[in-house]
Amino acid sequence: MPKLHVFFNDLPSNDFNTLFSNLPPQQDREYFAAGVLGSFYDRLFPECSIHFACTSYALHLLSKSPEEVQAVLYDDWRDK
Repeated sequence: MPKLHVFFNDLPSNDFNTLFSNLPPQQDREYFAAGVLGSFYDRLFPECSIHFACTSYALHLLSKSPEEVQAVLYDDWRDK
């Protein structure tokens, strides 16, 4: 029985069908997969329920760049 749970998050307006149809069959996977609908900015899981989280494609969802990133980009652009 798999001991790893993988949760995919996206907005409710997006369709998880393509994602789940491209995963290997459950009996061939070493993990459970689930889709969690909700905003990147809101709580998606109960407190103390996540041991590790990784986001690799969420920066484009931010409505505003962090000030630290803007400062670095501006400094690099100004110096050229």
